[in-house]
Amino acid sequence: MIPTNARKKFNFDFAPSDRQLWAIGMVVVQWTSIEQMVKAFFHSFTDENDPNDPIRKQFDSTRSMQMRLDQWAELTKQRIQPSWQSPLLDLINRARQVQDMRDKIVHGTWSDKENAQTISSEAYGPFSWGMPGHPFSWKLDYQGILAVALQIDGLQKQMLDFAFRAVGEPHRSEGVRIGVALRQIQITSTK
Repeated sequence: MIPTNARKKFNFDFAPSDRQLWAIGMVVVQWTSIEQMVKAFFHSFTDENDPNDPIRKQFDSTRSMQMRLDQWAELTKQRIQPSWQSPLLDLINRARQVQDMRDKIVHGTWSDKENAQTISSEAYGPFSWGMPGHPFSWKLDYQGILAVALQIDGLQKQMLDFAFRAVGEPHRSEGVRIGVALRQIQITSTK
């Protein structure tokens, strides 16, 4: 729990409660794990012996997670055995969905026009990511933010489970690296 005097150190009062701030922190910390998992999965399908692999270099120089997910989906279609493509593309789609929720929490506005004149213990997030889209409003309460953090955590588990399935049961207890596991499902001609 955040000490109550910690809020007094700031020049401006802010809407999220201490519990909401904790949940927001969990969303942020959990998401960094997903970013690293996406990188590990992508790198697994590139040439680890070539430090100048152009596909890996392009991915590493891309900052937008949406573009990284696009690159990962394309690489999956090109280099992964057909029977493994659909479950991996499902994981990529799930990453897009949780990223959208994470972005609303991290990048959204923490008050709406109606409540901007008052400070409330609950935050609201109006989102209009561009025209002609309709604004989206979501009450960002503790339970909702925590639910997003738990979904991100669940996605990380699904990604690890996928890697374990790729390496196969006999090798599961040997502490195999993700890259080694995922290379098992590449199309043979690209190894």
